[in-house]
Amino acid sequence: MSQGNQTTLKQFVIAGFPGLYPAYYDLVASLFFLVYVSTVAGNSLPVVPFVIECHLQKLMYIMMLSLAFSDIRFSTMTLSPPGTGFPSMSASSRSS
Repeated sequence: MSQGNQTTLKQFVIAGFPGLYPAYYDLVASLFFLVYVSTVAGNSLPVVPFVIECHLQKLMYIMMLSLAFSDIRFSTMTLSPPGTGFPSMSASSRSS
């Protein structure tokens, strides 16, 4: 019988930036934050006219609104983890 996975996580590293100097961590984190804020703000803009104007509540606009919410969710899932421990964090610091 196999005992399962015995691997222990020691460190998490973003594979896209292996040679990034520590001096640039804040710059890249700020860039990620600006991209996230602009994505959320840009995708939130269609919500206001949809709520205000009753004649916009048709299937085409509902589909566009659904796509905007999906983009906000996907952006939140992909851009928020780098901001939590950029660019690496130890397993012990995550658990506390």
